[in-house]
Amino acid sequence: MQEYGICLQTLIALRNEPSETAEMISQILFGELYEIINYNDNWVQIKLTNDSYQGWVDKKLVSKINNKDLKELKALEKIYTNNAFTYIKKEKSSQPIPIVAGSEIYLTKNKTIQIQNNTFLANEIDKQNNEISISEVALRFINAPYLWGGKSLLGIDCSGLMQILYITQGISIPRDASDQAKLGNNVSFISEAKTGDLAFFDNEEGDIIHVGMFMDSSTIIHASGWVRIDPIDHQGIYKLEEEKYSHKLRIIKRIID
Repeated sequence: MQEYGICLQTLIALRNEPSETAEMISQILFGELYEIINYNDNWVQIKLTNDSYQGWVDKKLVSKINNKDLKELKALEKIYTNNAFTYIKKEKSSQPIPIVAGSEIYLTKNKTIQIQNNTFLANEIDKQNNEISISEVALRFINAPYLWGGKSLLGIDCSGLMQILYITQGISIPRDASDQAKLGNNVSFISEAKTGDLAFFDNEEGDIIHVGMFMDSSTIIHASGWVRIDPIDHQGIYKLEEEKYSHKLRIIKRIID
Protein backbone atom coordinates (compact mmCIF):
# COMPACT_ATOMS: atom_id res chain seq x y z
CA MET A 1 0.00 0.00 0.00
CA GLN A 2 1.29 3.44 -0.94
CA GLU A 3 2.41 5.65 1.95
CA TYR A 4 1.93 9.41 2.16
CA GLY A 5 3.23 12.17 4.37
CA ILE A 6 2.56 15.82 5.12
CA CYS A 7 4.91 18.61 6.18
CA LEU A 8 4.18 19.82 9.71
CA GLN A 9 7.29 22.01 9.99
CA THR A 10 7.86 25.52 8.68
CA LEU A 11 10.28 24.15 6.08
CA ILE A 12 11.96 20.84 5.36
CA ALA A 13 15.10 20.64 3.25
CA LEU A 14 14.76 18.37 0.21
CA ARG A 15 18.14 16.93 -0.79
CA ASN A 16 19.40 15.16 -3.91
CA GLU A 17 21.04 12.37 -1.89
CA PRO A 18 20.32 10.72 1.50
CA SER A 19 22.87 12.78 3.42
CA GLU A 20 22.92 15.95 5.53
CA THR A 21 25.82 17.21 3.44
CA ALA A 22 24.03 16.61 0.12
CA GLU A 23 22.86 19.49 -2.05
CA MET A 24 19.51 21.04 -1.08
CA ILE A 25 17.47 21.04 -4.28
CA SER A 26 14.24 22.45 -2.84
CA GLN A 27 12.21 22.87 0.34
CA ILE A 28 8.89 21.42 1.47
CA LEU A 29 6.49 23.94 2.99
CA PHE A 30 3.97 23.47 5.80
CA GLY A 31 0.94 21.53 4.64
CA GLU A 32 2.50 20.09 1.49
CA LEU A 33 1.64 16.47 0.81
CA TYR A 34 4.07 13.94 -0.56
CA GLU A 35 4.30 10.32 -1.58
CA ILE A 36 6.87 8.12 0.16
CA ILE A 37 8.94 6.28 -2.42
CA ASN A 38 11.87 4.65 -0.65
CA TYR A 39 13.83 4.33 2.61
CA ASN A 40 17.57 4.47 3.17
CA ASP A 41 18.61 4.18 6.83
CA ASN A 42 17.65 7.55 8.38
CA TRP A 43 16.46 9.04 5.10
CA VAL A 44 13.22 8.87 3.15
CA GLN A 45 12.84 9.48 -0.58
CA ILE A 46 9.65 11.39 -1.38
CA LYS A 47 7.73 12.83 -4.34
CA LEU A 48 5.75 16.03 -3.80
CA THR A 49 2.08 15.91 -4.76
CA ASN A 50 1.95 19.45 -6.20
CA ASP A 51 4.84 19.34 -8.67
CA SER A 52 6.11 15.70 -8.58
CA TYR A 53 9.56 16.93 -7.45
CA GLN A 54 11.60 14.16 -5.84
CA GLY A 55 14.32 14.14 -3.22
CA TRP A 56 15.43 12.91 0.19
CA VAL A 57 14.35 14.14 3.62
CA ASP A 58 15.51 13.36 7.13
CA LYS A 59 13.37 10.50 8.47
CA LYS A 60 12.68 12.22 11.78
CA LEU A 61 10.94 15.07 9.93
CA VAL A 62 8.52 12.76 8.13
CA SER A 63 4.89 12.90 9.33
CA LYS A 64 2.91 10.06 7.79
CA ILE A 65 -0.78 10.44 7.03
CA ASN A 66 -3.14 7.50 6.63
CA ASN A 67 -5.51 7.14 3.69
CA LYS A 68 -8.64 7.96 5.71
CA ASP A 69 -7.21 11.22 7.04
CA LEU A 70 -5.75 12.04 3.63
CA LYS A 71 -9.19 11.73 2.04
CA GLU A 72 -10.78 13.88 4.76
CA LEU A 73 -8.04 16.48 4.40
CA LYS A 74 -8.54 16.80 0.66
CA ALA A 75 -12.26 17.40 1.21
CA LEU A 76 -11.54 20.56 3.23
CA GLU A 77 -11.18 24.09 1.92
CA LYS A 78 -7.56 24.66 0.83
CA ILE A 79 -5.86 28.03 0.63
CA TYR A 80 -2.27 29.16 0.23
CA THR A 81 -0.75 31.75 2.52
CA ASN A 82 0.54 34.88 0.85
CA ASN A 83 2.19 36.78 3.70
CA ALA A 84 5.95 36.35 4.00
CA PHE A 85 5.21 34.85 7.43
CA THR A 86 1.95 33.75 9.00
CA TYR A 87 1.77 32.49 12.57
CA ILE A 88 -0.29 29.54 13.68
CA LYS A 89 -0.37 27.72 17.02
CA LYS A 90 -0.91 24.19 18.12
CA GLU A 91 -4.04 23.86 20.21
CA LYS A 92 -3.28 24.26 23.94
CA SER A 93 0.12 25.74 23.17
CA SER A 94 1.23 29.36 23.49
CA GLN A 95 4.19 28.94 21.16
CA PRO A 96 3.66 30.39 17.68
CA ILE A 97 4.74 28.47 14.59
CA PRO A 98 5.84 30.62 11.64
CA ILE A 99 4.80 29.37 8.22
CA VAL A 100 5.95 30.97 4.98
CA ALA A 101 4.18 32.21 1.84
CA GLY A 102 2.92 29.35 -0.28
CA SER A 103 2.16 27.07 2.68
CA GLU A 104 -0.94 24.91 2.23
CA ILE A 105 -3.73 25.42 4.73
CA TYR A 106 -6.69 23.05 5.00
CA LEU A 107 -9.34 24.90 7.00
CA THR A 108 -12.21 23.33 8.92
CA LYS A 109 -15.50 25.20 9.36
CA ASN A 110 -14.30 26.70 12.66
CA LYS A 111 -11.11 28.02 11.00
CA THR A 112 -8.75 25.51 12.54
CA ILE A 113 -6.25 23.28 10.75
CA GLN A 114 -6.90 19.65 11.60
CA ILE A 115 -4.23 17.19 10.48
CA GLN A 116 -4.78 13.76 12.02
CA ASN A 117 -4.26 14.23 15.77
CA ASN A 118 -2.86 17.75 15.38
CA THR A 119 -5.07 20.82 15.68
CA PHE A 120 -3.60 24.19 14.73
CA LEU A 121 -5.24 27.53 15.39
CA ALA A 122 -5.17 29.76 12.33
CA ASN A 123 -6.60 33.09 13.47
CA GLU A 124 -4.31 35.10 11.20
CA ILE A 125 -5.62 33.39 8.09
CA ASP A 126 -8.84 35.42 8.20
CA LYS A 127 -6.81 38.63 8.17
CA GLN A 128 -5.17 37.78 4.86
CA ASN A 129 -6.61 38.95 1.58
CA ASN A 130 -6.49 35.83 -0.51
CA GLU A 131 -7.40 37.83 -3.62
CA ILE A 132 -4.15 39.77 -3.45
CA SER A 133 -2.43 40.26 -6.79
CA ILE A 134 0.68 38.36 -7.81
CA SER A 135 2.66 41.62 -8.04
CA GLU A 136 1.71 42.57 -4.48
CA VAL A 137 2.90 39.18 -3.22
CA ALA A 138 6.12 39.60 -5.22
CA LEU A 139 6.94 42.88 -3.52
CA ARG A 140 6.91 41.09 -0.15
CA PHE A 141 10.03 39.20 -1.27
CA ILE A 142 12.13 42.23 -2.16
CA ASN A 143 15.69 41.88 -0.75
CA ALA A 144 15.22 38.23 0.24
CA PRO A 145 18.69 36.62 -0.05
CA TYR A 146 19.39 34.16 -2.84
CA LEU A 147 19.57 30.55 -1.68
CA TRP A 148 19.89 27.60 -4.05
CA GLY A 149 16.87 25.38 -3.45
CA GLY A 150 15.25 27.96 -1.16
CA LYS A 151 11.54 28.84 -1.21
CA SER A 152 11.01 31.50 1.47
CA LEU A 153 11.84 35.06 2.45
CA LEU A 154 14.77 33.66 4.42
CA GLY A 155 16.38 32.47 1.18
CA ILE A 156 15.02 31.73 -2.27
CA ASP A 157 16.19 30.93 -5.79
CA CYS A 158 14.82 32.26 -9.07
CA SER A 159 12.51 29.37 -9.98
CA GLY A 160 11.46 28.88 -6.35
CA LEU A 161 10.30 32.50 -6.28
CA MET A 162 8.18 31.99 -9.39
CA GLN A 163 6.69 28.79 -8.02
CA ILE A 164 5.70 30.48 -4.76
CA LEU A 165 4.24 33.55 -6.49
CA TYR A 166 2.08 31.39 -8.72
CA ILE A 167 0.90 29.01 -5.99
CA THR A 168 -0.40 31.98 -3.98
CA GLN A 169 -2.70 32.52 -6.97
CA GLY A 170 -3.77 28.88 -6.83
CA ILE A 171 -1.64 27.89 -9.84
CA SER A 172 0.86 25.04 -9.49
CA ILE A 173 3.89 25.25 -11.79
CA PRO A 174 7.02 23.05 -11.95
CA ARG A 175 9.99 23.64 -9.64
CA ASP A 176 12.74 24.23 -12.23
CA ALA A 177 12.99 27.11 -14.69
CA SER A 178 13.61 24.79 -17.66
CA ASP A 179 10.29 23.04 -16.97
CA GLN A 180 8.45 26.29 -16.24
CA ALA A 181 9.50 27.52 -19.70
CA LYS A 182 7.40 24.76 -21.29
CA LEU A 183 4.17 26.21 -19.91
CA GLY A 184 1.82 28.86 -21.25
CA ASN A 185 1.76 30.80 -24.49
CA ASN A 186 4.57 32.73 -26.13
CA VAL A 187 4.57 36.52 -25.95
CA SER A 188 6.17 37.68 -29.19
CA PHE A 189 7.21 41.21 -28.26
CA ILE A 190 8.43 42.59 -24.95
CA SER A 191 6.17 45.60 -25.41
CA GLU A 192 3.24 43.17 -25.09
CA ALA A 193 4.45 41.71 -21.78
CA LYS A 194 2.23 42.29 -18.77
CA THR A 195 2.31 41.75 -15.04
CA GLY A 196 2.69 38.05 -14.22
CA ASP A 197 4.33 37.00 -17.48
CA LEU A 198 7.52 34.98 -17.04
CA ALA A 199 10.80 35.78 -18.77
CA PHE A 200 13.36 33.03 -19.30
CA PHE A 201 17.06 33.49 -19.91
CA ASP A 202 19.65 31.16 -21.42
CA ASN A 203 23.39 30.65 -21.48
CA GLU A 204 25.71 30.33 -24.48
CA GLU A 205 24.71 26.68 -24.89
CA GLY A 206 21.03 27.65 -25.12
CA ASP A 207 20.07 26.12 -21.76
CA ILE A 208 17.45 27.96 -19.66
CA ILE A 209 19.33 29.08 -16.54
CA HIS A 210 17.22 31.89 -15.07
CA VAL A 211 13.63 33.09 -14.74
CA GLY A 212 11.92 36.25 -13.56
CA MET A 213 8.45 37.79 -13.57
CA PHE A 214 7.41 40.97 -15.35
CA MET A 215 6.10 43.67 -13.03
CA ASP A 216 5.25 45.63 -16.18
CA SER A 217 6.60 45.59 -19.73
CA SER A 218 9.90 47.22 -18.74
CA THR A 219 10.73 45.88 -15.26
CA ILE A 220 11.25 42.39 -13.88
CA ILE A 221 11.45 40.90 -10.39
CA HIS A 222 13.90 38.03 -10.00
CA ALA A 223 16.31 36.40 -7.54
CA SER A 224 19.90 37.20 -8.47
CA GLY A 225 22.05 37.66 -5.38
CA TRP A 226 18.85 38.80 -3.74
CA VAL A 227 15.29 39.42 -4.88
CA ARG A 228 15.35 42.64 -6.84
CA ILE A 229 13.57 44.62 -9.55
CA ASP A 230 15.61 45.51 -12.63
CA PRO A 231 14.96 47.04 -16.04
CA ILE A 232 14.43 44.60 -18.92
CA ASP A 233 14.35 45.06 -22.68
CA HIS A 234 14.50 42.81 -25.75
CA GLN A 235 18.15 41.95 -24.99
CA GLY A 236 17.67 40.97 -21.36
CA ILE A 237 18.07 42.22 -17.79
CA TYR A 238 20.09 45.38 -17.36
CA LYS A 239 21.76 46.00 -13.99
CA LEU A 240 22.05 49.74 -13.52
CA GLU A 241 24.77 49.59 -10.85
CA GLU A 242 27.00 47.53 -13.14
CA GLU A 243 25.93 49.34 -16.33
CA LYS A 244 25.65 46.08 -18.24
CA TYR A 245 23.30 43.24 -19.11
CA SER A 246 23.38 40.34 -16.66
CA HIS A 247 21.01 37.87 -18.34
CA LYS A 248 20.16 37.27 -22.02
CA LEU A 249 16.45 37.05 -22.79
CA ARG A 250 15.35 33.83 -24.49
CA ILE A 251 11.55 33.66 -24.31
CA ILE A 252 8.53 35.25 -22.65
CA LYS A 253 5.61 33.06 -21.53
CA ARG A 254 2.11 33.98 -20.39
CA ILE A 255 0.55 31.54 -17.91
CA ILE A 256 -2.05 33.84 -16.37
CA ASP A 257 -4.46 35.20 -19.01
